[in-house]
Amino acid sequence: MAISVRSTSTITGNVFSDPLTFLKPAGLSVGDLLIVDFIVENTSGTITNASGFTTTESVSIGISKRHRAFKYATSGDVAGSNFEFTVPTSKYYLGVMYAIEGAFGNPTSGVSFTPVSANTLAIISGYTSDNDNNIATYSGYSLTGGTSPGFTEIIDAATASGAGDISIGSAWGLYESFTEVTGFAVTITDNGPLDNTGESVFFVNELTNATGTNTLVETTTTTFTQAGTCDGISENTLLETNTTMFAQNGTGTSPTQWTNEVKPSTTWVNKTK
Repeated sequence: MAISVRSTSTITGNVFSDPLTFLKPAGLSVGDLLIVDFIVENTSGTITNASGFTTTESVSIGISKRHRAFKYATSGDVAGSNFEFTVPTSKYYLGVMYAIEGAFGNPTSGVSFTPVSANTLAIISGYTSDNDNNIATYSGYSLTGGTSPGFTEIIDAATASGAGDISIGSAWGLYESFTEVTGFAVTITDNGPLDNTGESVFFVNELTNATGTNTLVETTTTTFTQAGTCDGISENTLLETNTTMFAQNGTGTSPTQWTNEVKPSTTWVNKTK
């Protein structure tokens, strides 16, 4: 199965509640890789993942915090309707959830990456925080090292002026090479000075069939010979015998021949009247 983004779920606008809730991505299947990427304004507090998610990054940007986590979807996730993350109360947040099919292993973050499969899914995100009521936008997602793929942007959102002053942009692309990735980029544009910014990249390996060879080893076969019999007799001796035949020399009884009985006279004699 080729790796691809099956669907996504986003949180945009001026959302201001706890818990932080992502709706289940459409068509989610058991075994899909779920990746969440979000920013919470004006906090250094603890963010608690939804059940089963593993944190890969939880990094401060100015007075805000960006958070990334992942898990492989279970039957319970498919049957459910949403995913809830606990964040400090009374804070604005923005984010995206990716559902990825055909993924293998844990996602890898970092500036450089050496692919282990012909197709690698890359997710690039950018963030701003405490931006003095300025609204940021995102573009120019790219990888360096090999030939950069085209990227599909999923979210490019900011809270309204005065409502937390945070933003996020995120896009994905399919890197089709074994050449080492040495860097990434995303362009952040603002209508004023940028106070605090951040960027990140995630790489996801494709699920592929295992390859290998069989080694044939030449061996000398040991055969087994019969050394004898278990009772020490080495040959069979055939004996000549005289056969006694049975002859019928009579019957079991001597039957008596049938003799007709003497019959009475059958001549009619009239009676004297």
